[in-house]
Amino acid sequence: MENHDRMVQIHGAAVETLPENFEYNSFLPWHPGAVRWFEEQGYDIPEDLRG
Repeated sequence: MENHDRMVQIHGAAVETLPENFEYNSFLPWHPGAVRWFEEQGYDIPEDLRG
């Protein structure tokens, strides 16, 4: 998330890859590093989506 501009340069669809959109992921488990980042930022990742 800290390199959002770079992600958008690589793939245009990343424009919607924003932390506040995390709640729309209801099926794909998050990578453990992503879970840690989100929790450090104050987000709550449901137990069933922890990879």
